Amino acid sequence: MTRRRVRWIAGFAALLMLALLANSAYARGGRGGGRGGGRGGGGRPNISRGGPAGGGSFSRGGGSLNRGGGFESRNRSDGRRDSRSNNRNDRYDDRNDRYDDRREDRNDRYDDRRDDRKEFYDDRRRFAIGATLTAATFRALSCASRTVVVNGISYYGCGSTWYNRAYAGGAVSYVVVAAPPGY
Repeated sequence: MTRRRVRWIAGFAALLMLALLANSAYARGGRGGGRGGGRGGGGRPNISRGGPAGGGSFSRGGGSLNRGGGFESRNRSDGRRDSRSNNRNDRYDDRNDRYDDRREDRNDRYDDRRDDRKEFYDDRRRFAIGATLTAATFRALSCASRTVVVNGISYYGCGSTWYNRAYAGGAVSYVVVAAPPGY
């Protein structure tokens, strides 16, 4: 190996050991020596967890009266935890609402496109005013025709398209006309 690679590996090993030592000290809570004689404390004042101060108060009576103070502080932290939980739930609900809105919008767009296609094909099947259909073509239309008589003229309606009967070359045919008055 080259000298450069050896230095690099040695430097990496030293950094790794330093990281492991720092992690070890962090795991112990930073209680490694200093004042306190090695019993922990690490320079912090020695505070007893028992006696009157154990309940969160220096009052007489063993702190039984003020033990609720510690409970209240726990409740406050629980309130913060609940607040964080509520915020998390609110974010989750908002995300689900946005997802539902996007899904509904997507379905609406799909329905609109489908309706537009249907109208386009329906429009292509309709005939322009003045177009002539043979009797066989008229009978082959997919709708049930209705007959309306206005001012003595018979109009045959099929959907939104209206026809009049006419004769072309001695055969019956139907001519697309405007809708009769009132229809």
